[in-house]
Amino acid sequence: MAIAFRNAQGSNNAGGGTSIVMTMPTSPSVSDGDILLMVVNADYIPTTIGTPSGWTVLNNVTDGNTNTLRQAIFWRVASSEPASYTVSLSPTAKASGGILALSGASTTQPTSSAYGAQGGGSSSNVIAPALGSWASSNGIDVSLSGIHTGTTFTPPTNYTEGSDSAGSGGGASSRTTSETAYRSLTAITTVGSITAVAGGTAQGIGAHVFIFEAVAAETITPDKWVPDTEVPLFEKIGVVSYFRRFKQHKGFLIPSYDT
Repeated sequence: MAIAFRNAQGSNNAGGGTSIVMTMPTSPSVSDGDILLMVVNADYIPTTIGTPSGWTVLNNVTDGNTNTLRQAIFWRVASSEPASYTVSLSPTAKASGGILALSGASTTQPTSSAYGAQGGGSSSNVIAPALGSWASSNGIDVSLSGIHTGTTFTPPTNYTEGSDSAGSGGGASSRTTSETAYRSLTAITTVGSITAVAGGTAQGIGAHVFIFEAVAAETITPDKWVPDTEVPLFEKIGVVSYFRRFKQHKGFLIPSYDT
């Protein structure tokens, strides 16, 4: 099955709190075996973003400039998913984020070994750096952007927006906005830098992760059964025996099957 975008859902904790409830995508809902990516952007006070149970952290960084924004990225393989996950924040902070689901992705090595995250000075351009290289693969590059103001995003060129969510309460400069976006790519060995554009100017963090397509199981062509002429004991007692041919496949001897 080819890799494909399933759905995405944005979330925020309104005027702030010690956690953010990250709602799962619905209509269509997530299916078991989907790959899920979660991004959370929080006002950096400093703020700690906890790793939700059952998720693996990919990145957890600040903007590196004025340190007014922290971004965390997590992933997991969907399995009997709840309606939402709660991500802890310490101390109280305003936060936003999103969960994006992909079907047909590899569940054994879903992400590239290199992923990019980059903070910058105050700007409406939120840039994610180029990724490292890998063997030619089909997959989807997922853009995960955050900015320290209440606004909206325009996704990078040729990317489709999945979710876009901003906090509320107080002035816009005290809020955060998060976007997820995606682009399907074929026979790709690396992905260059990408830029999401926010409707306001502030400190931002851009990141992207290339998700590999699942590799289809290889079909082995069977041989026919053939008479066994190398078992003289059976021949002596008047029994005609047959055997299955064995062939070598990737260093292992495996039996063929009757056609």
